Amino acid sequence: QQKGIEVSECSLYLINPAYTLPNTPTPTTSSDSDTHPSLFTPVDITTEVLSLYPSFLLSHPRIISSLSSSSSPPPPYFTSTCRGCPYFSHCWGSSLTHPVTTLPSLTFPKMSALWQEGVREIGDLKGERKKELNTQQQLVVKGVEKGRLVVREKEEVVKKVVELDNFPLYFLDFEAFMLPVPVFEGDTPYTPTLSQVSIHIAPGPNQTVQHVDYVVPPGEDGRETIAKLLLE
Repeated sequence: QQKGIEVSECSLYLINPAYTLPNTPTPTTSSDSDTHPSLFTPVDITTEVLSLYPSFLLSHPRIISSLSSSSSPPPPYFTSTCRGCPYFSHCWGSSLTHPVTTLPSLTFPKMSALWQEGVREIGDLKGERKKELNTQQQLVVKGVEKGRLVVREKEEVVKKVVELDNFPLYFLDFEAFMLPVPVFEGDTPYTPTLSQVSIHIAPGPNQTVQHVDYVVPPGEDGRETIAKLLLE
C-alpha cells in the first residue's frame, strides 16, 4: 500500500488433506459428492492481515534500516533455542566439535550454567560437573573421550537378552518419508511411505546374527513388497 497498490484481499493456499492421487472424488458432504478436491485450499486472511498492518507500519522503518545496514550484526545471545537451531554450527558452535548442547536430556539451566563457566565442549566436562551427569549423558562423554560408540557394559546387555529366553529375537527398523504432494496412487498429502526396512535376527545365545534388509528403488512404491517381506 505504501507503493500505491491497493490491497483488497489476502489469501493463503494450504495443502488440502482431502486431495488424493489420482484426483478422485472425495465427498465431504452430500451436496458436493461430485466435486474433485484440489491439491490446495484457499483461506481468506484479509481481516487478519489488515488488522496487523498498522503495527507493521511502526516496525517498517526499523526493518528497512536493518536490512540495508552495512554494519555487522550484534553478537548472538545464547538461549534455549540454540540447541535445536540449524545454524548453530555457523554461530556459537562454529569452532566446536562436540558441543555440550548435544548431551541428551540436558536441561537448559544446566546447559546455560556450563556455557557461562566456559564449558563448551563435552570433553571439557571435568570433576563434579562430570559426576552430575546421568548415566546416558556419561555414556556420551565416554564415547567422546574414546572416540567411538560406547554402550552399556556388554555383560549387562547379554544377561538381559538371555533372560528373555524366547529366541529367535527380531530387531526391526524401518525408514519412511512424508511428502506434501503425494506421488503414489491413492495417497493423500503427508501419507507415511516406507522406503527401507532392516531386520536383525538372533537365532539363539552365542549364534551368529542374521540380517535381512530391503531398500525401495527410486520412484517405486515399496509398501506391498515390504509388507510381504515382513510376513515371511
